[in-house]
Amino acid sequence: MERAEWTDLAARLVEINLAIENLDGWATRPDDVEDLKELEALRGELEAALTSRHLPRRLRRRLDEPHPVRLSGAAPNDPRD
Repeated sequence: MERAEWTDLAARLVEINLAIENLDGWATRPDDVEDLKELEALRGELEAALTSRHLPRRLRRRLDEPHPVRLSGAAPNDPRD
């Protein structure tokens, strides 16, 4: 992989970390908790890929899929606010 691709993956990791931080404070519904667990697993896989400098095809496909959790931008409004 080229350096730009690794930089893009690192930026993706930052987006995932932000999404986890946004969900972590208010995730109480089963769907939200499941999204949080999925994002945490994805973060672990991406961190391992960046550390080993090897991006498995399965992880590449997973990162290319649209994700139901918004990875960037403002945090969703919490109805309890």
